[in-house]
Amino acid sequence: ATRFKFLDHDLVERSIYFPPLTLAPGDSALLWVDDNGGTYWGAPADTVPDFSSPAQQAFVPWETAYSGYEIERVASNLALPVNLAFLPDPGPDSLDAFFYLTELYGKVKVFTRNGTVSTFADSLLNFNPTGDFPGSGEMGVTGICVDPVSGDVFVSGAYDSLGSKYNRVMRLFASPDGKTSTGRSVIVEGIPSYASHQIQMVSIGPDGKLYVQVGEAFGGGAVAQDPNDERGKVLRMELDGTPCADNPFGPTNRVFATGLRNPFGGAWRGSEGVLYTTDNGTNEGDRVLRIQAGADYGYCCDWNRGAIHVFPFRVGPTGLDFDDEGIMGGSILPGHSAGDLFVAWSGPTYALGQPYNGKKIWRFALDDTGAVEYEGEFLHYTGSGHATVIGIAVGPDGLYFTDIYGDDGFDAMGQVKGNVYRVRSTITLDVDPTPAPGGLPRLVLGAPFPNPTAAGSAVRFRLDAPARVRAEVYDVRGRLVRDLVDAAFVPGEHEVRWDGRDGSGDRAANGIYWLRLRSSDGRQEGARIVLLR
Repeated sequence: ATRFKFLDHDLVERSIYFPPLTLAPGDSALLWVDDNGGTYWGAPADTVPDFSSPAQQAFVPWETAYSGYEIERVASNLALPVNLAFLPDPGPDSLDAFFYLTELYGKVKVFTRNGTVSTFADSLLNFNPTGDFPGSGEMGVTGICVDPVSGDVFVSGAYDSLGSKYNRVMRLFASPDGKTSTGRSVIVEGIPSYASHQIQMVSIGPDGKLYVQVGEAFGGGAVAQDPNDERGKVLRMELDGTPCADNPFGPTNRVFATGLRNPFGGAWRGSEGVLYTTDNGTNEGDRVLRIQAGADYGYCCDWNRGAIHVFPFRVGPTGLDFDDEGIMGGSILPGHSAGDLFVAWSGPTYALGQPYNGKKIWRFALDDTGAVEYEGEFLHYTGSGHATVIGIAVGPDGLYFTDIYGDDGFDAMGQVKGNVYRVRSTITLDVDPTPAPGGLPRLVLGAPFPNPTAAGSAVRFRLDAPARVRAEVYDVRGRLVRDLVDAAFVPGEHEVRWDGRDGSGDRAANGIYWLRLRSSDGRQEGARIVLLR
């Protein structure tokens, strides 16, 4: 069995999955290929595609936007998997607890290192959660995080009281091995909830406090702006649910930030110690926010307020996480992605196929202040079903994400077979550690990322000795497009970025460009970058 990868006419990487074959000399096999790259047995008499006899199906209906990564299905047959949370210090053995996952309709699952799945906690809802998507069927258990001190698990979700729905946060006490909940306590309750705009992600900040993101429950901008209403907010509290004494709206108020509509995902950027969230707008205003104490994020009227990025169209942003350790950079790009931000686009709710505005993971590189330096697609759905990406978590061995519906969506019994996938870097760069002849600095260039790109690329390079390095961008006719850098560098790993603009600051035209690096001893290396907008 073989996976054959190629670029189509739009320079998009595609795959065809061939079955194992044994052919005598002169024999042939005929195969039809579907849009996902799956193959089907054909016959010489066929005049139209025949997809009735599968030969080799695509292993997973997801692909990265460029080479160097593999995607693996970690678990399947999950009931509406939402968010993931890794143990802060998981054990090394194959049966040690590794991460937790919320299933929307009232369970938390625990996964071991070898992929064994069991129930950590059950019956977390006191109402029948089934309903329409979009609509009341979206209510349930959503956010999750792990206390790094006790190992206990915090989850957020909805509950029913006298026929009305409210939000709450529960603390699930963990057994010593982390595989079973030994009890639970409610630490937050009574916040009105409604359909999809319910309570969302929970996280523990570097200050040891619990941060809770709450949708405005379709109450609009009025409740999102009111600091005495906990809807449409980021809340900050002690681990027992009491307000923090130094909160911006007073020691008896849990509100930390106002003016949000539906803040689904949340993650902390280690280099800053700052919380970032996604927030779903109305017909506009899907955005990524950098959360500051006491800040107002503008809902209902100003989507740009406090946003590091506002999407130009509706994408349904859900989970997000930072790659603080550079897990997704791969050894060809040592440390390249340290600090990069990954954001899920769930897209239209319960949609089929491959919408342009969903079922993707988008990747951002940020500067030290959180401003976006470049952005680009990291991963996309290649199937024809209902699958979409919801939760994201960067673990010790790759980026994990949840596919809430699975390809087939809801069956006749109202059940789904959701999945968890892992994306891992597979690229290695063999570098000769022997110094260059005469002790001259050796210049080693990695591969551009992302490539192809819509908004620029970054390239890592390595020096074995101090040298002055000049980086330039040329077009295919050899004309200089942009001087990037001309400076002295110490030995080690460095990075140079091109934002896709020429020397005048204008956006360069689509096409093929060459990034050339020259060191002071006359050595030079080049990399091809394909710019597509």
